[in-house]
Amino acid sequence: MSFLNKFKLVDEFQAGQGMDGLDPGQRKDAEGQMQQVKNLGSCLAVFVALIFFGWGAWYAVWSFHTLWTVKNAQGWVETEAHVVNCELKEWKTPKGKKMGAATAEYRYTYDGKEYTSDRPCIPVWKPNNALESSILGRQPQEAFQMLDEARKAGAPVPCRVNPKSPEQAALYWTPNLVWLVFKQFLVFALCGLGLVLFTVTAVWRGRRELGPGRIQMEGANTHRYHKTLAVVFVPYTLAVTGFAAHVTGFETFPHWGWIPLAVPAVLVCTTMFYVARLKKFGVSMLELSTFPVTAGGVLRGVVQIPARLESPEVKATLRYIQQYSTGRRKRRRTHKQVMHEESRQFSTYAAGENATGVKVEWRMPPDRLTTASRGSNGFWWELELGAKEKGINFKAVFDVPVVKEDGGA
Repeated sequence: MSFLNKFKLVDEFQAGQGMDGLDPGQRKDAEGQMQQVKNLGSCLAVFVALIFFGWGAWYAVWSFHTLWTVKNAQGWVETEAHVVNCELKEWKTPKGKKMGAATAEYRYTYDGKEYTSDRPCIPVWKPNNALESSILGRQPQEAFQMLDEARKAGAPVPCRVNPKSPEQAALYWTPNLVWLVFKQFLVFALCGLGLVLFTVTAVWRGRRELGPGRIQMEGANTHRYHKTLAVVFVPYTLAVTGFAAHVTGFETFPHWGWIPLAVPAVLVCTTMFYVARLKKFGVSMLELSTFPVTAGGVLRGVVQIPARLESPEVKATLRYIQQYSTGRRKRRRTHKQVMHEESRQFSTYAAGENATGVKVEWRMPPDRLTTASRGSNGFWWELELGAKEKGINFKAVFDVPVVKEDGGA
């Protein structure tokens, strides 16, 4: 069995397909192959997650290190310096983005002794002495213009000297908050992707066979992803933003410097919403009495909701969705198109003390098969149920695999 076919077997097994008709020995072999695929897939996912999370964590450490360096520089002694030479270097990246760096050589006197330095800003893990917009202070073009005017006029410029090591000095010692805020969104994107991959892998490894014809609603673990992100990003963002405001001064800290706090605020709100919806309605299951569902056949089953719905009816919508991609590399775009859609109202009934059942039945169109899983290029069927309730409305979406009449894909 090929590698890709093994992955297909895992999906079919967890959807309740692919194991019918196998004798005990074949079933044991298939389960062993699926476990091997799970182990390999988990290792690959964790490896990729570590790369993204480590990349984002480096930016997080860089942010704190930059702010800590600036805080330490606040204890340096301020004096005057005279610019001896300055230069502006400009270039374009392979992507066409214009970059610049300003260099400067200056002299200053501290404790009766003269020193010369070629470092415009305080050292923050910088391999060269150029003043770049990505580190501290002003933009390179603006910095060069000010330094060059001071050099031509022979005017002194402010300078700070490290009293413990007077050969260390800087003309700029304030953080570039624009770049610092931008770095935080890189932290959110990279670390967030890594954390989601970790959580998805853990959920995937914990999946169990539901049995033939039993389908769990989509998004049953969405609250876990949001909760993981909120636990990590809320304290981090509060710490780095508060530290930046403390270093630069709360009175002078710009209003847009608080923008990163919007990310944890949204995460907290969405986490509370998904957790509240899960506690109110639980995880719904679709139990098909006609399995497998065939093109041109009848979709018949019961949606089991582990909660009592007040609505006497739910709106059910059956969709046939196509996903496809256009363009290549960075111009690649993913598109979704609804090829078929129809809605019906179905009555609810009490399925227990705290449970609701909904009987659904549909005649499936012919020649429209499931060719891909959700999120992949191809076609798939989904069944969405919704009802208006007090507070949070009920919603559940199920992926319905549809095969040929003879059982083939």
